[in-house]
Amino acid sequence: MKVLIENALKETGLDYFYLKRAREKFPCIVYQYHEYPNALGDNTEESTRYDIYFNLIIKKDLTTTTNLVKQILKKHGFGKVVINAPIMFEDTDYYQITMQYVKSKAI
Repeated sequence: MKVLIENALKETGLDYFYLKRAREKFPCIVYQYHEYPNALGDNTEESTRYDIYFNLIIKKDLTTTTNLVKQILKKHGFGKVVINAPIMFEDTDYYQITMQYVKSKAI
């Protein structure tokens, strides 16, 4: 799943990181995901569901950048669950926009 996510995020033109942002890297996307069995047959996992969490950290162009990320994720087959309102980081002029997506993958 990491490869699928990163192939999509490359198209945003933003730096992206798995789990933790590199120091002083703005703007960027930090992501993580959870994996669950999606379909079982004869006691064998046939597909897997992933809940994917993206943290978009940006200073300007919030709506434009959010829409770009949404379009790219949709193009790559990620299903939108929720996109939360921007929250400003304390003592900075950066915002965090959290997004939750889902994707299933056959095994």
